[in-house]
Amino acid sequence: MIQERYGPEVELCDIGSGGLALLDHLHSQELMIVVDACFQGKPPGEICVMEPNLDTQTMDVTSVHQIGPLETLAVAKRLFQEKMPQRILLIIVETNGIDDKTEKAACQQVVAILDMEIEAWQRNHITSIGK
Repeated sequence: MIQERYGPEVELCDIGSGGLALLDHLHSQELMIVVDACFQGKPPGEICVMEPNLDTQTMDVTSVHQIGPLETLAVAKRLFQEKMPQRILLIIVETNGIDDKTEKAACQQVVAILDMEIEAWQRNHITSIGK
């Protein structure tokens, strides 16, 4: 199960389809990784990984939510600067027209990205604590 995969220093949250619920998870953390389903007209299961520049990022990603994570984070940066994570990574998965096999493969790719990013964060976090 993914909840036990990364240890107690990593918080995993399912905010459902309410993009604004992301605001409740801003705690000035070192790293926030947001995984979101979207409709961009790309091939089903295609994954885009980005570190959005919330000052200039265009909102050209259509989330499956009423307001997507990019919009939420851009607003939060202006209203709650003190709560913003130091680094934000957005993993966007094209879900329009996705079938079960492609969805499973995309989920495996997302977990691999999470593994890599969280492992790198943990290495850097341990290194910075030791200094």
